[in-house]
Amino acid sequence: MNIHSHLLNDLGILGCSAAFRKFLLEKPLPDFLPSEDKLLTLRALINGKIGFINEKLVKYRLGTGISNNLSKKESSEYLKLLKGRILTIDGYISELSNINNMEKYIALLKRQRKFLESSLQILQDKKYRLPDFYFDFKNISFRDKLKFIYYRYF
Repeated sequence: MNIHSHLLNDLGILGCSAAFRKFLLEKPLPDFLPSEDKLLTLRALINGKIGFINEKLVKYRLGTGISNNLSKKESSEYLKLLKGRILTIDGYISELSNINNMEKYIALLKRQRKFLESSLQILQDKKYRLPDFYFDFKNISFRDKLKFIYYRYF
């Protein structure tokens, strides 16, 4: 994993399965983030590297219901995901803005944010209803579903 793939593909290491070094927390995290996992992953990539331990360290983990499960059949879930992704991008931009040679990543994030805001505006302001079949395709990525919204209504 590198900075580019992390930002472009919305990757991150889930906090429930990660250990972070203390120096990643020396600078406070923005309070508007929906979760800290992705920003801490970005900080680790900027400041060094990420290592993986290729063995089972946890026997069982009980989920708390906090999920990006896109099989839920409600437009409100997609609105929450869009808003959360926009806030995460804002956190990335805030993090990268004080670091040299990050302009290309900031520009990429601003383009992503504009796309997500447009999709959100389509669903909120224009009150379009998503077609029922939109929720049936669990194998289609969230990004591709957003493209569907964007290109269908613009």
